[in-house]
Amino acid sequence: MPRPKLTFFCELADSELDELFADPDVIDALCILDARVSMGIVDLSETRARFVNRLTASGVPVVAWLLLPKSEGYWFSASNTTEAAARWREVSTWTKENGLAWDGVGLDAEMDIRDLESLMRDRSNIWPFLRKRLGARSQVGRARQSYRRLYEDIHAEGYEVEHYMLPFMLDERRAGSRLIQQISGIVDVRGDRHIPMLYTSFVRSAGGPGMIWSYGGEVERFRHGLNCILWVDAHPWVLVIGAAAAILLLWRRLRDSMVRLHDPEFPG
Repeated sequence: MPRPKLTFFCELADSELDELFADPDVIDALCILDARVSMGIVDLSETRARFVNRLTASGVPVVAWLLLPKSEGYWFSASNTTEAAARWREVSTWTKENGLAWDGVGLDAEMDIRDLESLMRDRSNIWPFLRKRLGARSQVGRARQSYRRLYEDIHAEGYEVEHYMLPFMLDERRAGSRLIQQISGIVDVRGDRHIPMLYTSFVRSAGGPGMIWSYGGEVERFRHGLNCILWVDAHPWVLVIGAAAAILLLWRRLRDSMVRLHDPEFPG
């Protein structure tokens, strides 16, 4: 059985990138693991470009994980398709200017972070949020068309597209529904690899790794990757070793091709 292909997601600020990669063991470990890095494009700085080039020169493939400023929603959703398309044009230009080589481009389709933070601040905000969403019935359909054009634009530059998706979107696909998309503003975008984000720690009290068993079977049915995330708050490497071992045992049973590990050094 082949070994899993690990991808570490990183959305650190420039100063934190400097601190992380000051330790040469980080890149050495990535090489030993034959791992990839999905680099959150939180800015278009020379520092970020330098670290992308350093990783690729060391033999570590890097994916351009597209993100927006928080003032524009951060993740891609039904409400920021224009900003998403503009972001790709900016990243494409930055890529050429800095001679960057990508192993693919990642589209992170979630709720607009402004809506999410509003709901987290005050649960009563759910009512105006739902009124807004239900009053924009055609927005999801238009957004799906916009993201299809974005997918085609990225493909035209020679990159495969990874779609980082919330796992309940698999349920919606199976049901042939768009209800969740309509009420949340999340869009089921097109991609070459669809990677469900199985944040086991977010539902630890409800079974945690049970999410992997629940959705892992969809991997072969939909020919998607499986995205398993560990959220570790203290003593990261001690805990990651044990937790990762459990995740990888599940992977062996499910024959997956991708496991995403999340820890304080590689936030996501």
